[in-house]
Amino acid sequence: MRALSLLLLSACTQGTLVNGVGDNDGTVVDDIDSEGTEVPDTIACEREPATEGAWLEDSLDADIAACQGMLHAFGGPAGAVVSLGAAGTHASSTELTVMQVDGTVLLDTVVDGGTPVELELPWSGEFLVEARPADDDASELTLTAGCVASCDAAWTRYPMVFMHGMAGTDSFIGILDYWLGVEDDLTERGYEVSVGAVDPFQVTPVRAEQWAEHIEDYLSDGRHRRVSLIAHSQGGLDARYLAADLDPDGRVRSVTTVGTPHYGTPVADVFAGTLSDARITPILLDGLFDAIGALYGQGDQDIIGQMEQHTAGAMEAFNVDVPDRADVLYASYSGRTCGALEVPCLRATGGEVVNPAFSLTYRVVRWFEGPNDGLIPVTSAEWGIVLDELPADHLDEVGLLLGASAPGFDHRDVYRDHALWLRDQGL
Repeated sequence: MRALSLLLLSACTQGTLVNGVGDNDGTVVDDIDSEGTEVPDTIACEREPATEGAWLEDSLDADIAACQGMLHAFGGPAGAVVSLGAAGTHASSTELTVMQVDGTVLLDTVVDGGTPVELELPWSGEFLVEARPADDDASELTLTAGCVASCDAAWTRYPMVFMHGMAGTDSFIGILDYWLGVEDDLTERGYEVSVGAVDPFQVTPVRAEQWAEHIEDYLSDGRHRRVSLIAHSQGGLDARYLAADLDPDGRVRSVTTVGTPHYGTPVADVFAGTLSDARITPILLDGLFDAIGALYGQGDQDIIGQMEQHTAGAMEAFNVDVPDRADVLYASYSGRTCGALEVPCLRATGGEVVNPAFSLTYRVVRWFEGPNDGLIPVTSAEWGIVLDELPADHLDEVGLLLGASAPGFDHRDVYRDHALWLRDQGL
């Protein structure tokens, strides 16, 4: 009897003891019968991290092994009240933990008999919820989630990051936004949005590194883990490069490009001398740099390399070296504008006329490639899922200067509709 008492005391000091002997890692506990024989019976083990399962919408069922749980993402708009419940067929109560995506706990409670708890979401997007039987026994769990109040605000699972093009920035001299009115319009509707800025006159590998840093900083607070990129002009190439070469953790979930020269632009070919036409080259270059100087301000970083990158030959090589990722959704918008006297084109675009700043480049691109937005051929701007051909020139696509001349066209509508499209894709 004294020996048995010492054995029990030793077990208590080494590890978990439930009705008998426990080992020092607390993972297996055996009962001891009256004969002193160990009988595997009771589990009292260390909890294993739950593996994230499917997106939680309404309810999910799962068979839970002892010491395990179920982990799922759910989401909603900021300020929405979500009801979360968990019930187990073999568990009298269930531990429920709600976290932001980096694991920071927002709510930790126990629910009995499936009685739900309510949580007001502090921001729009996705959150994690983990359910575990409180007694650590195996169980069949049902996890539920549903919005019960303030459910109508707009939201997407992942925040949208807007990326400017060549010669761009987030805001010109702090007054004129590149994405004119888009950020305010979307955030007021409930979306999570980030607008950044990188070097205006640099090649894509350099700019893409800077965008990667911006995204890393944006995600560093742990509220979000992935993003949807929406990029204009060269920004679309930056986004593709970033997703292909600078995103080992899969943080980019989608890339949407607007007026991006995926197959190059004749403007760059003329600049680089790969397309020569003595009638247009001098006035084209003068017109191009006058437009850049007047609209964006001067820059001397690497505008030569930047322009040469957008030639047809350079973009052919780029498309081979920068393949699309299978886990990223790619989509695109092109723009089409018209000369003031091009009646068929005006009819097709609802009266859209090219901005005078790009009248020269418009004619050059039309000469070599056909319909375009003043800089980028329609066919060059199409990549992935082709969503729409906008009645807009290259500036109208983001709302710069006087806006589109096509009656009824508002660039902000494009991004509102696109946010809804992303939500429909589960993004």
